[in-house]
Amino acid sequence: MNIALLLAYGAYLVLSLAATLWVGRSLYRNGRVFLAEVFRDPEFADAVNRLLLVGFYLVNVGAIALRLSDVRFFGVGAPAADDPVRWVEVVANKFGGTLLILGVLHVVNLGLLTLIRIAGRRSAGGPDARQASDQAATGWLPRTGPVGN
Repeated sequence: MNIALLLAYGAYLVLSLAATLWVGRSLYRNGRVFLAEVFRDPEFADAVNRLLLVGFYLVNVGAIALRLSDVRFFGVGAPAADDPVRWVEVVANKFGGTLLILGVLHVVNLGLLTLIRIAGRRSAGGPDARQASDQAATGWLPRTGPVGN
């Protein structure tokens, strides 16, 4: 049994799961205010927040598990047991990939929720809708035709 491989797996799992839990809790705690603004119903916002947290954990734990089984580093097989530097590189590569997944999912979620918020404000006559009507009244809206018309 390769003890270096087990240590690398353990380090990767501990780092990845700890980061996932920390980011998930942070998003849950700080996302409530944002969701309450988006959905304008605190009870619904709390339910969506809990569902997003569960989905976040499922996707990330799944990605962690999938990346765990692949010990290759840029297409090269597992490093030798006596090469600790390569093992650190493998763990860093796997952990970095997990952090990138966390970041991309976070940006996608924020983008989608922002679009929902904007659409909700426009349909409800919120600030975005009032601003658009003010711009239309002053003639500020950009032209949709060819330049020079």
